[in-house]
Amino acid sequence: MSKVAHIECRSLMPDDLEEIFDLCWNETIDVTTVNRDLSCLENDSLAPEINTHSYIQDYFLGKRCQLSLNLTTGDVVGYSPLQGLDLLHRSGTLSTNEAWVMNRMNALINSRRCFVIACLTGLSRVIDCFIEVHAQEWFGPLWALVPDQSNVCDIAGTYMISPEGSAKKVSNSFFIHSGSNQWNRAWLPTTMWDKQWDTHLRNWQGMINNCLKIATKLKVKDMQFLFVPEKDTLARIANPKLFQSGFLPILQIQKLTETAPRNTVLFPLKELIEQQGSVSLIGGDSHLSANDYWTIFQLLLKKFGLKSDALPMPGFQNIPQTGDLGGKFGSNTTDKQIFTEKEIKAEVVGGQSELQIPLRDNYVHFENKKAPIKKSLLILGDSHSSTGANPFLTYIASQFFSHVEFFWNPFCIHALPLNKCALQSYDYILFETSQRFVVPAVRS
Repeated sequence: MSKVAHIECRSLMPDDLEEIFDLCWNETIDVTTVNRDLSCLENDSLAPEINTHSYIQDYFLGKRCQLSLNLTTGDVVGYSPLQGLDLLHRSGTLSTNEAWVMNRMNALINSRRCFVIACLTGLSRVIDCFIEVHAQEWFGPLWALVPDQSNVCDIAGTYMISPEGSAKKVSNSFFIHSGSNQWNRAWLPTTMWDKQWDTHLRNWQGMINNCLKIATKLKVKDMQFLFVPEKDTLARIANPKLFQSGFLPILQIQKLTETAPRNTVLFPLKELIEQQGSVSLIGGDSHLSANDYWTIFQLLLKKFGLKSDALPMPGFQNIPQTGDLGGKFGSNTTDKQIFTEKEIKAEVVGGQSELQIPLRDNYVHFENKKAPIKKSLLILGDSHSSTGANPFLTYIASQFFSHVEFFWNPFCIHALPLNKCALQSYDYILFETSQRFVVPAVRS
């Protein structure tokens, strides 16, 4: 079919080409340029014998006009992110500079050229961002490069990655992205169950068995293993079209549930999702809202066989706080939901309620002589329990149990010296941890 339309670009520079991706694949359109410059470098232009239209198609397929220069990231300072990316790719140095790309991900997330280069050079963290954000129709002829094309959906709204890659912002909601355990990788359908998942599962099964031994030594009446859902897990389950997702993080919890004694595992996905407005996704913190922790506490009481409906419903209030995620995007101030402070009934009788570093040194013992539940509770957990700060689980428990002890020791990952426990036996024990730590640190 003969070409019937003519499109003219200013140049062959990356920033000029990006907008004509769809047009260059239309055989009825002829694409030409005012000049044949490939970059701002001197004498860097397309050879006269090479067809412009063919070059542009090859450009979006990741091919490169080899540069005679060996450029480093320092050589592209001052260039746009897209042109810097292209120059590093053409000089053959991009494959060792994934961090440079991730630091510019917010500017490159819609670039077809960036995606295809990431696929060809094996930049797995960059690929993850593109797969998470863009759907099949976006990729067009590049779709065959995606390792697994199933379950990929659009994300509504803006998508931003923090400079170091640990957090992301989707519209006005904040989520954990990466960090030391490569959390986002665990969700992608490109991740398959393999030996690293088996090894991690065995390690956590071993920790559960150690917890059971501790519970026996402390002669507890009842115990619970609590996996606190991550905010993005709640969002993924409640709205499957928000992120594209695999199922391995959920399967991991299921496998661990099979290890623990019957009815001793709490992973409150359904209950938190059903609480209308309970998940404060807009909050800039990786933790949940006060209402969420109150829901979890009520579920724990039922698991322990204690009546929760007789407890007074607490009040809630919002306070301005940047949060551990919001702060990674500048001066974002969001609301954090906490409990309305009433008369403090619990007294610190051991340890310290102020946060200690290293975290494993955190220990606090509360005594509440007016507690409605005349029982003792030992908590071995992390920041979702915390040292008594509002609105976390230890804080709530101290208002209702006569004795509450907390060790920063999730699932007893560190040895627990029994001589440091204030009591020789406890009515109840809670082993708590964040969901993301239950999955392995997934690599490419």
